[in-house]
Amino acid sequence: MQRSARLLRDSNQQASAATTTADSAKKFLFDWLQKERGLDVATLPIGEFVHIEGVMMLEIGAANKFDAARFEIDHPDLYSEYKKKFPIKKPKCLA
Repeated sequence: MQRSARLLRDSNQQASAATTTADSAKKFLFDWLQKERGLDVATLPIGEFVHIEGVMMLEIGAANKFDAARFEIDHPDLYSEYKKKFPIKKPKCLA
């Protein structure tokens, strides 16, 4: 049991470090594109490709995400009717 808890703690720490590293790398690349090429990645249209020769290719894709804030503004009664709290499991290692 303690071994599993320690493994969970260690994997959570590694995942957090990996996310931080990836976010820093993206920020560096996006800042470089802004500075060297004058490209603001946030404003590129869906379907656009940016190629950094010999380094990487960036594709601007699309994801369907629900805009809860806009839905709450447009339909407050319906939003309050369907708003629920869902359980989230957050195991924390004590070992």
